[in-house]
Amino acid sequence: MRLIYKKAYTPTLFFVFIYGYVVFLFTKKTPYHSYRAMRELFVRTGGRLNDFMGFLSRFRRAKNSPDTIQSSLFKQSSIAPIVNDLRDEGYHIFSQKLPKQYVEALIQSASNTPASYVVVQNNQGLKIEHSQEREIFNPEHPKSPRYFFTMQQLLEFPHLQELLFEPLFLQVAQEYLRCEPVLDLYAMWWSAPFDKKATAETAQKYHFDMDRLRFMKIFIYLNDVTPENGPHAYVSESHKKLPKQFYDDRRFEDEEIAQAFEPSKIKELCAPEGTIIFADTRALHKGVTLQKGKRLIFQIEFANNLFGAQYPKIDTSGVQQRFSNQIKQHPYAYQLFAQ
Repeated sequence: MRLIYKKAYTPTLFFVFIYGYVVFLFTKKTPYHSYRAMRELFVRTGGRLNDFMGFLSRFRRAKNSPDTIQSSLFKQSSIAPIVNDLRDEGYHIFSQKLPKQYVEALIQSASNTPASYVVVQNNQGLKIEHSQEREIFNPEHPKSPRYFFTMQQLLEFPHLQELLFEPLFLQVAQEYLRCEPVLDLYAMWWSAPFDKKATAETAQKYHFDMDRLRFMKIFIYLNDVTPENGPHAYVSESHKKLPKQFYDDRRFEDEEIAQAFEPSKIKELCAPEGTIIFADTRALHKGVTLQKGKRLIFQIEFANNLFGAQYPKIDTSGVQQRFSNQIKQHPYAYQLFAQ
């Protein structure tokens, strides 16, 4: 299927993309072929299409959130260093950490909630198969290098909704994307050693993300991350412009990265539990293969709009009443939770 898009003429892909974008504006749904055309056009235009669509978003969805941060979790925070690093390096390690009681509560929930897992098929494609069964993650006998929870499951985890509606995260996304952002995805997963080999299906080989036109992610380490249990690896500044050999919608080997970039640009982000990392994962990145131990990570993603990949609907009746004001104040940003 992927070859169909690679062999298509560029004008044809532009037509498919534009058609799908118009459909999206009226229906809030993205035709699959238009999403695939977007991915291929990112490659062929060197990201210029995405930059142009992001520029248009500044006018269509002007910034909406207040200038002041009223955060209950992160006091006296300045977003300027975060946004500056995102623009310059492509990532920022936040100076404050998630409070320990939040970390402990999320670990406990993740340790006692059945999770699905990725079925490893040792392919280089983008198709990922998930198990039909769910089971409690057992780090001593993993069936897969990644176990994950659905957004529906996560909505019930204590303290997690406080992170989803954290004003600091919303404002950083707004300033970086230069438009009113939308929270389009949140996820949590366990990682475990699995034959100690990198697998494409679990993002343990270098790649760029492209489920949306413009986006920003927030990663929270929920346990200590060392070189042996899966640090986030990132090629600094590669979110700006990639060498031509990387404009291909596939996974890349470590050797390809090492040949193209200076060692100083290739970062492995080891950090203690509670560490928060803001990142533009349009850049080349991966999760380093675990050699021992385990890793639990939580991720939130903000985008300029929901054009792109389609995710399963969630039942938002479980959203706590105390967050209803944020939803009413920012209906576009929190449309995932609209009743």
